[in-house]
Amino acid sequence: MKKPKIYIIDNEKFYAESLFHKLQNSKFLDVIDWGFNPKLALEDIKEKQPQILLSDLRMPHRENGYKFINDARKNIIGLKVIAMTHDIYPSLLSDLETHQWDALIHKEDISEDEIIKASAAIQNDQKYFSKT
Repeated sequence: MKKPKIYIIDNEKFYAESLFHKLQNSKFLDVIDWGFNPKLALEDIKEKQPQILLSDLRMPHRENGYKFINDARKNIIGLKVIAMTHDIYPSLLSDLETHQWDALIHKEDISEDEIIKASAAIQNDQKYFSKT
């Protein structure tokens, strides 16, 4: 299977950049870039056309993350979304269905292996949820 092109977005600059550097040499993922400013990242992904968006849900508020993901999907046909969050809140699973995210990873579970598993699942049109 061809390595999926992934773009990372998190409003915590250090987190996004660290995750990018951690994954950039992966044999199974093509992590093309990262961003921390949703407005600038939206322009960046329009140009770079990733297949998968690895996005924080709170940037800095939940509404901002949800809006960013929806805007990104409007601009890239077929974009798959791996949502990530620190917070487990009551509406999270229903939000996953309502907003049609393809995968959900708790930041506590973030690792190269976890992202590879999520990417493989969603490329095969399966949903993916991390353990936590």
